[in-house]
Amino acid sequence: MIRCDMNLNKILFLLAAVMFFSCTAEQNSPIAPDGLVPGQVTDITEVPLAGGAELHYKLPVDKNLLYVEAELTTIEGKTLNFKSSSYSTVIVITGLSSTAEVDVHLYCVGTGGAKSAAKTVKIHPLPPPFFEVFKSVKINAMFGGVRLEFLNNSGAELAFLLGYIDEDGVFTDYDGYYTKRAEDTTYIFRGLPPITRKYGIYIRDRWDNFSDTLYAELTPLLEEEIDKSKWKKLVLDNDGPFYPVGHMYYETNKIENLWDGAWSKSFSDPYMLQLPSAYMTFTFNTVNSPDPKSLTINLGETYRISRVRVNHYWQYTFSAARKWEVWGCSATPPQDGNWEWSGWVKLATMEQIKPSGLPGTQYGEGDAEAWEAGTNADVAAEDAIRYVRVRCLESWGTEPLMSCSEITLYGQKSGGN
Repeated sequence: MIRCDMNLNKILFLLAAVMFFSCTAEQNSPIAPDGLVPGQVTDITEVPLAGGAELHYKLPVDKNLLYVEAELTTIEGKTLNFKSSSYSTVIVITGLSSTAEVDVHLYCVGTGGAKSAAKTVKIHPLPPPFFEVFKSVKINAMFGGVRLEFLNNSGAELAFLLGYIDEDGVFTDYDGYYTKRAEDTTYIFRGLPPITRKYGIYIRDRWDNFSDTLYAELTPLLEEEIDKSKWKKLVLDNDGPFYPVGHMYYETNKIENLWDGAWSKSFSDPYMLQLPSAYMTFTFNTVNSPDPKSLTINLGETYRISRVRVNHYWQYTFSAARKWEVWGCSATPPQDGNWEWSGWVKLATMEQIKPSGLPGTQYGEGDAEAWEAGTNADVAAEDAIRYVRVRCLESWGTEPLMSCSEITLYGQKSGGN
């Protein structure tokens, strides 16, 4: 009996081992055997796109189909691959640099990695976005640099690259401007000397495709910061009202604070605790009137103004200026400050933009950088200006005040002082 039981136990042990290894082998086997080739896509149709195409097709009936792959060689010799899952019947091809006809090879790829035979079709891309944008590009000399004008209605992600021909006849890249906003139509490359050069501008897209280069011989105009030491206030009858001198921390509230050359340049600086301080603001008191408030500055000499910069005090809140206008004239303005006077020229309409768009004292990406840089506006008017008027329209807060820290003007003397 004992011998029989021992044999039975051995038999049961061997059966259990066989079942274990059999199950293990079955669990670890591939879902589909390697090398099983899926069928091909059929009924292929093309929808041309800017710089590419959509290919629509019918999938083969294959349980082991993993994805569809498109492969092509560009006219520059680059090989591009695109993939679409087995749950889709569309594959999108992008990043082509021209409208040249291109052969596309479509493969069905199985779970084991095996590819079907290629189905080859021709696609006919529409002009890529940078190609159309380049047609609209213009460059012109301006104060301190070169002004770029363009239309990017597609909102494509593009880089505009400016360079010039140097003394050795070599094209030298100077700077780039990157955008994907359809509303962007201009940009100024600054910091260029007032010498004549042959400048070139070209476009690069995110697939490293390049446009042709537009050349122009340009001479940037000399741009200098206008000397503030000669500035004086000129109070017209409808200027102000200004926050009363002697009121709490505003005992040093003077118009001259706007051109004393001192303002906080750090977003994290606790400037609000430093009053009175080197960062003293100037504040309008708007309690007495709902009308836009203004102040007037006599520049002491006559200038052609190219740019206005306003540096701020509060951080997108309380009485910080949000929207304002800058006006100018060459002759002494009427004492009543009449805005209908024919001598006024609008130089700029300005608005402080909070990049993050967050409310109140919540801050996000770009807010500090924009605040520290101040709000800049280019001046297109070519009039000779001696008197400048700032007309405040709106503040960030609900308080009946409006504050800012510094006004800076750029341009060059125009004579006729």
